[in-house]
Amino acid sequence: MYYDDGLDYKKLFEDPQLLSKTIREEQKAYWQREASSDKMYVNNVHERRLPKLKKLKMLQSHFLGKIKLDKFRPGLAIINDRYIVSLKSNRWQTSDGGTWYYYKNVKDLVERYILKEKDDTGTATTRNWL
Repeated sequence: MYYDDGLDYKKLFEDPQLLSKTIREEQKAYWQREASSDKMYVNNVHERRLPKLKKLKMLQSHFLGKIKLDKFRPGLAIINDRYIVSLKSNRWQTSDGGTWYYYKNVKDLVERYILKEKDDTGTATTRNWL
C-alpha cells in the first residue's frame, strides 16, 4: 500500500501559478508547524511535500511544453510515459523496470536522457561543444 501525498503532479506541472501558490502555502504551513509548541509531533507532512514541489517547479520552469508529466505513485512522476522519476530522492528508471539510476538534478536528467535527440539511424547525436 502506498501513502498518497495528496498532490496532483500533472495539474501542478501544467499551471505555474497554482504550483507557486501551493509551494507558498506548504512553506507557510511548515513554518507554522515548526513554530508550534508541540515538538513531540514529528509527522510534518509539509516537510515531505516541499522537496517534491521544488523539483516540480524546476521541471516546470525549464521544460514546460517539452515533456509530458503525470503521477505514477506517490513521490514518483512518470515523464513522457516512459521514465519514472523519484521526486524525493535523485533516482530514475525506465517504465520497463529494472535498475534505478542516480541523477545530479532534474534539469540534467531531462536534458541528458529524456530529451536527447536521435538521428535517423537511431543512435543518439552528440553535441558540438565549440
